[in-house]
Amino acid sequence: SFCMLATCQISILPLLCRRLAPRVVLSGRIFAGGKQVLGETLHTMSVPSVALEDRDAKGDKLFSSSAAKNRDAICGVLSPTLKKGAAVFEIGSGTGEHAERICATREDIKWYPSEPDEQSFRSVAARAREVSNIVEPRMVDVLSEGWETQLALPQFDAVVCSNVIHISPWSVTQSIARSASNILKEDGFVYFYGPFLDGKKSVESNLAFSSRLKERNEQWGVRELEDVTAEFARNGLKLWKVEDMPSNNKSLWFKHD
Repeated sequence: SFCMLATCQISILPLLCRRLAPRVVLSGRIFAGGKQVLGETLHTMSVPSVALEDRDAKGDKLFSSSAAKNRDAICGVLSPTLKKGAAVFEIGSGTGEHAERICATREDIKWYPSEPDEQSFRSVAARAREVSNIVEPRMVDVLSEGWETQLALPQFDAVVCSNVIHISPWSVTQSIARSASNILKEDGFVYFYGPFLDGKKSVESNLAFSSRLKERNEQWGVRELEDVTAEFARNGLKLWKVEDMPSNNKSLWFKHD
């Protein structure tokens, strides 16, 4: 929606748009800051990051005004659907404030963040050092074939993705849909938060926002709920729950058929 310019927490996921922040990619493996993430350590190259908002900083931590506005709402609907002791994998963790908020409420869960933007990655890592149930973040290229097999982690009770798929190519949504079954437990779910179109019932602000995104990058745009639902259905995941959120956003849950 129009308000998404004020409610998008994360940087625009340059990795998912094939516009990487400082990094090197080798055989689909992602590296940041000369640090080993998955495999050998390499030197880095730098490409400017893009963001929908200015973010304050304190040390390595970034602070998003939009995350401050939507983190309570997200926590309020997501937390009750996470079972006790849930293992949660997040795609596009941004500043890490959503993880921090939910993990403060649910000390029983374990949160596995991922973030491709190097500055945001450091912000998530700083929060992970302070919050015991947030593990060290990873850099993951969801457009890399078999990316989910590189995680070397147990299967998850939930995969969480907030404010990502409208600012990345449609192929990112397709990849998440294809891979989710491989990393989810049988009773697990995928959770999305963000703006969605709803055919003829789409609100004007979301249509206008989608047009502005397409002007910025033709591969971006607010996704039709029907298209997202169909893509997940093709991969054995059905729409389980939809909840309207503030500023014309929605929360979606997908589960195994």
